[in-house]
Amino acid sequence: MKALAAGMLTLALGILALDIFGAQSQSVVPCFDVAERDRVIALSDQAIEAAFVEQVKALFAIWVRDPGDQPRRAMTGMSTNLAAYHRARANIRQWEPEICK
Repeated sequence: MKALAAGMLTLALGILALDIFGAQSQSVVPCFDVAERDRVIALSDQAIEAAFVEQVKALFAIWVRDPGDQPRRAMTGMSTNLAAYHRARANIRQWEPEICK
């Protein structure tokens, strides 16, 4: 159940990252002052890091419950997690909301 919840959190964060950080041309995001923008980026970093940690915990819990074909399965899951973590953080760094005047 925790793995499902962590997976859903990761999916939600991915969709959020695509919606907010990937849709630069059709931005419906309000303008931000620099401090607000930096805060949103910091909070996003924290959320992505927390989701990553939960995914690693879930991988380990699966390994403990079902040692079959391990560590290959865990390594595959970890590779997927690392790629998603890297992409999400890169998208945040590319986000450039309109700065309020």
